[in-house]
Amino acid sequence: MEHLSKIAQGEKLPRVARLAEKGLRYAITQTKDTYIEIAKQEKTHIIHKWDKNNRERLFASIILNYLDFANYQAETGLSDFGESG
Repeated sequence: MEHLSKIAQGEKLPRVARLAEKGLRYAITQTKDTYIEIAKQEKTHIIHKWDKNNRERLFASIILNYLDFANYQAETGLSDFGESG
């Protein structure tokens, strides 16, 4: 497993993953309430001024929502996750 030895040596491997723009939009939409809640708590909308735990909470929410979309897409072959209709 050549890639594992490259990683162990600190070599950065080429990116092969691709982002689904529809999934990204879904994840951002689903995370809006979390963002607003944290911004009120932190008394600023400037993310880099937030407490580390709150920044991690926001990014975790975006990532988990994106993964929900990607999982649905992988299981069904569809990209209509989160759409009503």
